[in-house]
Amino acid sequence: MTEKRDPLFDAALALIHAHRAASVALLERRLGVDRPRAEALLVQVARETPAVALLASGLFLYLP
Repeated sequence: MTEKRDPLFDAALALIHAHRAASVALLERRLGVDRPRAEALLVQVARETPAVALLASGLFLYLP
């Protein structure tokens, strides 16, 4: 089964590039979403693009 893309995926990716950062807090504040959705967005961005990497520690790394 394929996971559906979150409707805020493109907005999240644009924010990540604009701020050159990938964090749950950034997406929470700027998109007005709760923590679980912000984290799910980052995981999805990490899976589908080379812009973000999910580290073994659970942190997200922006890759310019």
